[in-house]
Amino acid sequence: MKRTLLLCLFLVFVFITNAQGKHTEIQLGSKYSFGEIEAAIEKANWCGYYHETENFQLLFDDGAIALLKNKAEISAKPSEIALSPACFQTEFTSLNNIYVITSEGWILVPKKSAESKNSKTN
Repeated sequence: MKRTLLLCLFLVFVFITNAQGKHTEIQLGSKYSFGEIEAAIEKANWCGYYHETENFQLLFDDGAIALLKNKAEISAKPSEIALSPACFQTEFTSLNNIYVITSEGWILVPKKSAESKNSKTN
């Protein structure tokens, strides 16, 4: 009985981790649910944000953090996401942008990003 339960839990874990599309991890903040963040990430075009070797970090206005898949993770399942080689970059693993999810489920970068806030205080 215990083995069956453990096997079921393991299979659910494997299914959930393999079912992810464009992200590898989501840490929740105070405003958005896991489903809202996941749906918004899947809806957005991240071409140019994907990194060759690292997971690109997205910071949300509520403190949530999401990591986009890197090239190796995307290449492991080419049927999930078909991307041009031009969609991958080697420079940045995060930006000073703070992302917001609209009521329609789109991800926006407000004009007042973390970078512009920092320049005002200096």
